[in-house]
Amino acid sequence: MVDLIADSILGNVYKVAFWTMAFLAYDSDLLQVIRQEVAPSIHDDRIEEEKLIESCPKLQSVINEVLRLSITTGLVRDIVKPTLVQGKILRPGNKLMVSAIDVPYYILLIEMLYRFHFVSCT
Repeated sequence: MVDLIADSILGNVYKVAFWTMAFLAYDSDLLQVIRQEVAPSIHDDRIEEEKLIESCPKLQSVINEVLRLSITTGLVRDIVKPTLVQGKILRPGNKLMVSAIDVPYYILLIEMLYRFHFVSCT
């Protein structure tokens, strides 16, 4: 639980919610398992949050995995010599900030969009 709190501080709440829902939408079997696991914690318009935390290891596992994949700190690199990147020259003395996590998300997003027929890959 302490790891979950520490990871949550570094994570972005809206990104964690979005990617959790995206992974569940992508994997209908996992969605069914999570629905069954959380059902006892939901009563009419009330959710027993403590019960979700204590009695839903699969949900916690999904959220931990989303946090693992979505938490990133920017990689900052000093540019030490002229470097050509996609037609642009990066000059020495400047800094470059790179997000190390975005590429896997874009790949998953394209797969999901294709699967749900929002885009055509032909």
